[in-house]
Formats: sequence, C-alpha cells, structure tokens
Amino acid sequence: EARRPKVVGSWAKRKGWQIHNNALGEPVRRSIGGHVLLKFQGEPHCQYRHWSYSEEHKGGGTYAKSSSVTFTSMRFQDCK
Repeated sequence: EARRPKVVGSWAKRKGWQIHNNALGEPVRRSIGGHVLLKFQGEPHCQYRHWSYSEEHKGGGTYAKSSSVTFTSMRFQDCK
C-alpha cells in the first residue's frame, strides 16, 4: 500500500508560466515548476523534491491540460 505524505510546504520557482518557443518563435508548450517538502510517517527526515508541470500548445493561445506532474532531484532534510 502506498504511503501518503504530509505536505509541509510547497513553493513555485516563478510567479507565472515559462513559455517555450520553437526556432520560429512560435509557442510549443508552457511550464511551471517548484519545490515541495514532504513528510512520510515513520521517517525521521522530510523529502525536498523539485516538481514540474507542462502543457502543450494547441493553437489560438490555448494549452492542453496535462495529467501528470514530474518529480525530480529529491534530497532528505529537516522538516523546518
């Protein structure tokens, strides 16, 4: 059974979306990322993880919703 952590804190790296353009300067996707501090029951330390979320450009200024968030670069640290 998967353990659900308690979210101790969460921070975005920037205030808004980062727009990614192709070589012609047209938008192809947008992304946002940040950090989250998670506490798992029974663990002495929290996990500090980087997260990112992207949406592909559909045209006409609209973006397709993504169904996933990517977590990378985890480290253990105090829960403060």
